[in-house]
Amino acid sequence: MPDIFGWLHYVNPVFYGFENLLVNEFVGLSIVCDGVNAIPDVPNADPRYQTCSIPGAQPGQVNVPGSQYAEALGFDFDHRWRNIGIMIAITTAYVLAGALGSEIMRFAPQGGTPIVYAKDSSKMQAASRSSRDIEKEATLFPNGGTSSDSDIGKPHRVGPALTWKDLTVDVGDKQILKGISSYVRPGDFIALCGASGAGKTTLLTALSQTNFAGRLGGEVRFGGKEPGSAFKKATGFAQQQDLHDGTATVREALEFSALLRQPKHYSREEKLAYVDHILDLLELVEVQHALIGDAESGLGVELTKRVTIAVELVARPKILFADEPTSGLDSQGAAHIVDYLRRLSHNGQAVLVTIHQPSASLFAKFDRFLALSSEGKQLFGPVQKVLPYFERYGAVPLPGTNPAEFVLETVGAGINARNDDKGTDWATRWNESPEAENVAAEIGYIQKQGSSLEDFEDGSLEDYNGSIFTQTWLLTVRIMKNQWRNVPYMYSKIWVHVVSATLVGLTFFQMGTGPQDLQNRSFSVFFIVFLVNAIVNTILLRFFFARLYWMYREGPSKIYSWVALCNASILAEIPGALACGVVYYLLWYFPSGLPLGEAAGYVFLVVLTYEVFQVRDSISCVLARDRLADTLQVLLGLFMMAVSPDLGVAGNILVFIVCTMNWYNGLIVPYDQMQVFWRYWLYYLNPFTYLLGGLVMAVIEGVVVVCADSDLQTFSPPPGQTCGTYAGSWASSASAQLMNPSASDSCSVCIWTTGDQYLEGFNLDPQQWGGIWGFWGIFLAFTVSNLILVYFLTWATMIKRWKMFYFF
Repeated sequence: MPDIFGWLHYVNPVFYGFENLLVNEFVGLSIVCDGVNAIPDVPNADPRYQTCSIPGAQPGQVNVPGSQYAEALGFDFDHRWRNIGIMIAITTAYVLAGALGSEIMRFAPQGGTPIVYAKDSSKMQAASRSSRDIEKEATLFPNGGTSSDSDIGKPHRVGPALTWKDLTVDVGDKQILKGISSYVRPGDFIALCGASGAGKTTLLTALSQTNFAGRLGGEVRFGGKEPGSAFKKATGFAQQQDLHDGTATVREALEFSALLRQPKHYSREEKLAYVDHILDLLELVEVQHALIGDAESGLGVELTKRVTIAVELVARPKILFADEPTSGLDSQGAAHIVDYLRRLSHNGQAVLVTIHQPSASLFAKFDRFLALSSEGKQLFGPVQKVLPYFERYGAVPLPGTNPAEFVLETVGAGINARNDDKGTDWATRWNESPEAENVAAEIGYIQKQGSSLEDFEDGSLEDYNGSIFTQTWLLTVRIMKNQWRNVPYMYSKIWVHVVSATLVGLTFFQMGTGPQDLQNRSFSVFFIVFLVNAIVNTILLRFFFARLYWMYREGPSKIYSWVALCNASILAEIPGALACGVVYYLLWYFPSGLPLGEAAGYVFLVVLTYEVFQVRDSISCVLARDRLADTLQVLLGLFMMAVSPDLGVAGNILVFIVCTMNWYNGLIVPYDQMQVFWRYWLYYLNPFTYLLGGLVMAVIEGVVVVCADSDLQTFSPPPGQTCGTYAGSWASSASAQLMNPSASDSCSVCIWTTGDQYLEGFNLDPQQWGGIWGFWGIFLAFTVSNLILVYFLTWATMIKRWKMFYFF
């Protein structure tokens, strides 16, 4: 390291800790020097006329004290207690600086967070309105309606209806719902009410076939027929949790859904025109170019709820399911959301909404209600007739009573539920009532009337409306926009590469070709593996959320497939990974003074592959080296997520894999010194063996060793002999450089002639496995196999639900 950077030693607490650990380990230890470490290794040599190649050895010394070895490396046993004091002082300084900084510095805006716009919204909005095709207005609503206010109060009945008769739902050994019968037709606006735990969301997920985990019984018909493969593509499900890509704009989120979910017979222009219409309908035009944000910042709860509904509406669903769309809203926001949904229903959209004990004003906006009791039974009918129904059986509400609360409390499902005999037999009364008979008759009529499958099927048997290419392209674009707008993510990747490469390049600045320089070349190459820990963790987090969107919203909604998810996750990460690899290479390789020519090109190729390898393994783990080195980083991250159920397991597996690859590659622990159990299988199965082996050979192979004075080993020849007569034959056989063969008092030896001798100590033979390009080929095979594993493990864990390990 240049002297100008020597101060880094003294501000680095690791330096003091490492010095203490090393001297504590070696003090009192005697290092025996024999065999190849003895210089010269001649037959029947007198130890007085030999020396040892171990640092710190003196002429005539064949056993080197551990303290002498430590001092030769720059470490002193007497510094132990001083180092402990310095580490305590540095720790105290860090704690005080952190405490002071937390009080003074502010990294988040205080108070309300403003809406962030991705582009000039005024120009984009004007362009959007001017390009809208008015002639296509008649086809904007799926069932023939338009958005004019004059249509309110005129519900449309064109299109398939959803009916369910004697429906039961069992979750485990418990029956949640019992004998539920009802229907939803185009133009219906139905409230699904009930206390917490009554099964509202369970019924909604069962009917929509979205994230449903129970056993469904009874009869469900859509358009008079059992729901087929096209049913998921003909429905929309607005979940209670607003799962969105926070870095996408409102328009981008809607266009993404529209382009991938609308039937194929619509052109791209028609799909985008429908997006404009939904933006108008839900009054999102003013924020169409705003970033959606997250729970702490962005559009806010009400606007985000509207976006959640809009994302489903742009798919032109025949039925819209909404799970508690008013949760988290104040009374005004809830009223707005219900008004929007009511407007949709009166324009021909079938809407089924779960709502938890709505106010009287909200309840009055619905056409019908379906109330579930805590016993899994039901009441169904028009909102206007709910109170007269109960009055007929002697349950008379007080003036001003909230009908929704009254119904739930009367049937034993509300907060103040009745538990007397009048509150326990309402299910029986319903089953025997004329209203129940009317519902059964209406269901029979709807099923008999039915609706042609052509009303909601596009004739395609495919699970997705978009092709794999379209899915991959649109999802890749979305992820890359996320990277561009997610400044901390890309900044952290670039920062890690810049700082790491700069420190390594300056630490090993313009290395020579002496024995210590060869060791430093290996160290400079080895530092590349530390990028895995810093980079893969960020990739794990990103892919975890991408997988979360797919598992809970975009996958069940049939927006895109798991294949597109894997394709886009890999493709979107590769450009950034390659760019970071180029930066790392330029800042490390040339300042270090490493060889040019073929070696430089090879190292560049391996660094880029290593970057991609890290991304691949990260994604694999959630789901369930220069140019090659960049590829390695990408695929390593994907692999981690593919085999892991969550981030915690992925992190644990990552630590195990990285430690294994770091220690059993033959560079830290040489091949001959490795335990036999690991040497004959783990060494060869480790991709880092070929990554680091090829890199080390590229920068050391064929290098002519030139020893400086500090690199020379000295010993005295026996009396009456010169250095040449005593050690000449040994130097020739050992390929060592005898610097002064005619001297008779002090012989100087450079232990190596070429870098190939250094490589032999690490089981690296330039002729083995085709040399550096053979190592590259083997590493490339690991990368390709890991790429295949990304897809296989994603399919196995996310589609087939296989258990990769018994404790998952």
